[in-house]
Amino acid sequence: MASMNMDIDPRPGTRSSDSLMDPTDPQRRRLTSNTQAKISSDLGHVLWVLMMGRNSPFDPKLSNREACAAVIVANIDLRDLLIAENFTEVLKHPSLTVQQPRLSTLTIPELDADGAFATRQAWKAEYCGDSAALFVEALHTMNNDVDRKVYDNFFPVIQSSGTGKSRMVDEAAKRIFTLPFSLRSEDDSSGTILQTGLPFDNYPETIVKESIMKLKDVATVGHLVKFGRPLFWTPLGIDNDREVFRWKYQEEGELAAASVRLLFDFEPRRAAAAQLESRLVEGHMRIAYSVPDHREYLCSGAPSEPLLAEAAGRILHLGWRDKAVPPKIPALVHLVSETLDKGLLSKGEPSELVAKLLLTLAHDACVTTTHDAAYSQPISLLKFLEALVGEANMEIIRRAKADNVPGGGQTFEEAFQSAQINFTHFAKGEDDHVNSDEASWIALARCMAWQCANGQYMIDLYIPLLLWDEALGRFVVSGIFVRAKNRRQQQEVAIDVEKLGFFSPGGGTRAETRPYITLTLELGIPPRVTPKTQSSPATPSKLSSNEPAPTKQPVQVKETTPKNNHPRYAISIVGCSSSVYKVIGSDGDIYTRLLSVKDVVEEHPRRSQKFLDAVLRMKPYWTDGSFHWVEKIGPIRSYDIDNEGRGEGVYASAAPDDDV
Repeated sequence: MASMNMDIDPRPGTRSSDSLMDPTDPQRRRLTSNTQAKISSDLGHVLWVLMMGRNSPFDPKLSNREACAAVIVANIDLRDLLIAENFTEVLKHPSLTVQQPRLSTLTIPELDADGAFATRQAWKAEYCGDSAALFVEALHTMNNDVDRKVYDNFFPVIQSSGTGKSRMVDEAAKRIFTLPFSLRSEDDSSGTILQTGLPFDNYPETIVKESIMKLKDVATVGHLVKFGRPLFWTPLGIDNDREVFRWKYQEEGELAAASVRLLFDFEPRRAAAAQLESRLVEGHMRIAYSVPDHREYLCSGAPSEPLLAEAAGRILHLGWRDKAVPPKIPALVHLVSETLDKGLLSKGEPSELVAKLLLTLAHDACVTTTHDAAYSQPISLLKFLEALVGEANMEIIRRAKADNVPGGGQTFEEAFQSAQINFTHFAKGEDDHVNSDEASWIALARCMAWQCANGQYMIDLYIPLLLWDEALGRFVVSGIFVRAKNRRQQQEVAIDVEKLGFFSPGGGTRAETRPYITLTLELGIPPRVTPKTQSSPATPSKLSSNEPAPTKQPVQVKETTPKNNHPRYAISIVGCSSSVYKVIGSDGDIYTRLLSVKDVVEEHPRRSQKFLDAVLRMKPYWTDGSFHWVEKIGPIRSYDIDNEGRGEGVYASAAPDDDV
């Protein structure tokens, strides 16, 4: 950068700019105020340019030239560094750096009753995003409809707290002539399309850069607030010295917190569920995505907002429930069971919901040892799995070897000694891009795990995994790939994520041989009834949870099957009880209810057999008893329970046989 002209007279007998800037020079004090202002202004411009090109956190108050000039006036040593063009030391100056508080010291304090501080600060921030422009476009589209009545031009703006509804309208008013007052009556029934698209994920700078941030840096307030609704980051960005976040707890606050953690949907066909969903949008931070034309319910959800997930974990840990709840049952388990029993949750795949619940409980067991636990901090993979299955079962996993590498390679414990996870919530993937190491490291930077798209081949969920304590990037991550099933399988089908294209090519030998974990949860609903045949009876599995299970390997067709570069460590957990899951305690029967698929018979209020038989005679579905009206000829085939499924236990992969 060229030297800066301070407009100070260089003629003989006058003092140079360098001497005037010398803090030990007594003549410095006799500078005219205009000269000092000119010097500070010029240097302030230089400092502002430097700050705008800086990647590390800096005080957002320095986002304009005037603020930079004021800092220079207050810090003489900073002024001297700028004069000397020592820009490396300038950027290290303590007056320019923001010290981010860690979540372990963060509290969730009560603010003034109406949250006025956060609101005032948000209005001071520069407006970001294009929501105001979209709002104006929606207004023009409505008014250009020639079939509408002259005064039939209203539409509501519906969205959760903190998304900037009022600020958006105010910004829109700068684009068109506006008289701000309300004309719409409460009983208005116009069919105008509702507006839900408001600012989200619109932080004004790039938040994450590959191979720059480390996992431990994720667990800072200054990082987490940058995701989601703008009211999170505007108060912190403008006044970082105050703790400004709280969770407004009311009767349904814990249910809102559970939905943030587990990503469940409500049953749209139930009026009570639709009303509950509306209340959660109105008062508990749930986001409204859209409102269908029929207006019977909202399409809403809990998108990825890491700060909200951190708060949700703390709310559930505090256990703000009435005293009737058994204290040994985690609030998260009770909430899911209670809401599902009321028919308010969308049924979906119950095995996926239970899998997310078990994995979340294991995660929380690793961080809830103190009252102010920080849910967003990294967790050792080995510690997480031990919290999931218990110490005895974990020994089986520690000794496991890869089942697709000759000789098995390293043991599980050796391969994943330094591995870490970090997820506070689940996010829904809708295409194949999420099944990649690119999406894996990005999810780690956002403290989330992936719920795969409906019908995804081979896997239902996956937890991103950082293999080594290095900066987040595609070549240092892997995953725990989860398949959850209600029934026990006669033969396990191997999960091969290399066929999904998860691993990016390149990165060197270490990156090209990254290990991964497959986790099959056979949650143990009794197998279906199948007819006996004349073939030999099936032999029950002799595997137990006391020793590793030598699983059969699929035959590899060498002509068409590529070489396995990435070692696969396969874990199977059969059953759903405290003997295989450490996180299940006295609430084991709750999981049985969660996994059961309620049908017309299960939900029939009269439980005596004669009433159930009467329902079955109407044939809501067909069973052996549905053929009572047929006279059959010949021997009657006998039916029995298929016992080929493996017994309850934890199974881990072993090295493949030499001849496979």
